[in-house]
Amino acid sequence: MGPVQRRSYDIDPIHVNGTIVVRVVIDPHYEEKHLDHIDDSLLLKLVRKLDGRFELPEAKEDAYSYFATLVELDEKQYN
Repeated sequence: MGPVQRRSYDIDPIHVNGTIVVRVVIDPHYEEKHLDHIDDSLLLKLVRKLDGRFELPEAKEDAYSYFATLVELDEKQYN
């Protein structure tokens, strides 16, 4: 079995850090510890909550920026 690939989703445009975002790429690493309560659908909902926000990335690698910020959805907080 080969390595699990990142999944890419086209989304309605949102603005994050003054940049228009139309695609979200999800790395499946979260599935190792959080698959029982997080899935791609939830992650996409959380990404939409970032619309209009300015956040500093925790890290950058190649064309990707990685963010860790607090987002609330359905009275639950996610980081």
